Amino acid sequence: KILINYIQLVTLASTIDLNWSAEITTLFGIQDQIGAISEQLVSIDCLLENDQVEVAYLKLLIVSLLVPLIAVIFSIVWIFIKIFSKSEERVKSATDHLLASGFILVFLIHPSILKTAFKLFNCTDLDGSPYMASDLAVQCWTSEHKTWAFGVALPALILWGVGIPLFFGLALAKTRRSRVGPQSDESRLSQKIRFEFFLSGYKARFNYWEMVILYRKFAIASIAVFLTEINRTAQALVCVAALWLAYVIHQWGQPFQRHEYNKLEAYSIIISLITIYCGLYFLIGGLSNGVRVILFLVLVFANLIFVFFWMFLASSTLPRKIRHRCPSTYRKLLETFMAIKTTKGKESS
Repeated sequence: KILINYIQLVTLASTIDLNWSAEITTLFGIQDQIGAISEQLVSIDCLLENDQVEVAYLKLLIVSLLVPLIAVIFSIVWIFIKIFSKSEERVKSATDHLLASGFILVFLIHPSILKTAFKLFNCTDLDGSPYMASDLAVQCWTSEHKTWAFGVALPALILWGVGIPLFFGLALAKTRRSRVGPQSDESRLSQKIRFEFFLSGYKARFNYWEMVILYRKFAIASIAVFLTEINRTAQALVCVAALWLAYVIHQWGQPFQRHEYNKLEAYSIIISLITIYCGLYFLIGGLSNGVRVILFLVLVFANLIFVFFWMFLASSTLPRKIRHRCPSTYRKLLETFMAIKTTKGKESS
């Protein structure tokens, strides 16, 4: 979860155009391909090769309707389970797991949907006329563009940027109240299954923290789009201020149960800060090839440290998770390991 948030946050921060070098742009492209899940799922460019203007708008429409589509698909699956299952307990368990899967999917595609909606407002000047930066075939602020921008993109931004995080925040806060309330154990178990992905790793009083992270992504995406017309330097400085505020809030809250997770999350924010800070040097212009290489190596080194730190924590927590969730499997693996160790000991002696 922290790894996904890290990739998505760095990708959003890198969308600010700071005259990046070709090497850094390639690095950002790799990270963007990892984080842009929904864009890969709903790529329809090949279906409408002859009408690129419609592609830009239809991609927005399809991405914006992902939540209703997901709800319809999951409802159909639930109906089939309801019809063919003879156990009410199994139906309830399937419902909880379906909702959990849907919530995780919404979490994964959230930044990509924001980026798709924001693209309609991200325009660049070309021969004195504004055009979409992501698709120069689409001229901005025509009657058609305004219809799509204010009729589809803006409601999508309100829904995904404000509504979805608020929904998760209220739902997660409700799970905290249910722990001390009069609800039954069955109801508590149901809520735990539905929101386990979001609750996992957090302290009880910070179980709403995923809402904070979603709003953080929305703020960075807003800065990357709506401040482009002011000044790139000012835009980068505002982004640095927003990331610094996010770092301060995180350090104040320390929302994770394990200190290592708090350090990992803090470092992911720092990497975004380093990314924008390095970009400020590219805005200066006139950089030698040696300086460009040094800035590129700084970004690569910072990202590698995070990845290695994450891999170390993941490998250290994996045995504990296997022991907790699959005790029989853990016991067999432990017995096999001890048998191999004993055999090697006998052979050496």
